[in-house]
Amino acid sequence: RAGQMLGYMVQHFINEGTLDLWLKEVSELNDDAKCGAYRFASRELLGLSGRPNTAKSVKSNNSLEHPFFQNSIEEPDRNTKIAGDLAKKAVNISKKDFNEPRKYNEPLILTDNQVRDFRNEQMSWYLAILGISLLKQNKFNEAVDVLTDAVQKSKYKQSSLNQTYIEALVKAGQIDKALSEIEKIVSMGKS
Repeated sequence: RAGQMLGYMVQHFINEGTLDLWLKEVSELNDDAKCGAYRFASRELLGLSGRPNTAKSVKSNNSLEHPFFQNSIEEPDRNTKIAGDLAKKAVNISKKDFNEPRKYNEPLILTDNQVRDFRNEQMSWYLAILGISLLKQNKFNEAVDVLTDAVQKSKYKQSSLNQTYIEALVKAGQIDKALSEIEKIVSMGKS
């Protein structure tokens, strides 16, 4: 919970000009809690938190649901850049253990394939948040690269992530690829 609590408090630290203090607090956590802090903070800064009265997101069971392209694109603000930097930290920490044997906190009841699927799903969350940050910074080609990895890791199971990926392809001018990916996503029933 420490990572989650710090994640929700990040805006206060930024407003006070003490983001370095927040980063120091997070650095003292274990890697799992650090990833959580970075993820919650990134989502909070991008308005993807899903918490009442603070999120710009659509209510949904999908933790990545957001109306990014339904809103007007504004100039990227400082929070968007910070969110991207924090999401990148979460991705880097996750990559470190991604192919390692299961960790102490991964339930023994899960098969190795289930653990791998869970790790892929987790990584897709971090990549999706990073991709959304890049989109909000108008870095469309970089966003496409990150979101391509995210949809592949999630096996195209998250409809809002699929939508964001398609929108990124369109924004990057990759219309032919967007059309072929739309066909794939629709045929899978994940549009």
